[in-house]
Amino acid sequence: MPERIFVRPAEGRRVRLPGDGSPIPPEGMEVDRDTFVIRRLADGDLLEVPPQTAGKGSKG
Repeated sequence: MPERIFVRPAEGRRVRLPGDGSPIPPEGMEVDRDTFVIRRLADGDLLEVPPQTAGKGSKG
């Protein structure tokens, strides 16, 4: 099973997933750490970041 990591596009970049062409959202998403993602990280198109917490920024 591939390792899963949380990534987001670098500032001013737009990265589409190779499977369906959908863009990785600016807030980021969890993806498989595969050759495509490794290459995008090396090129600076994607940044590996900590996952967003569900309750972060909520009021109450």
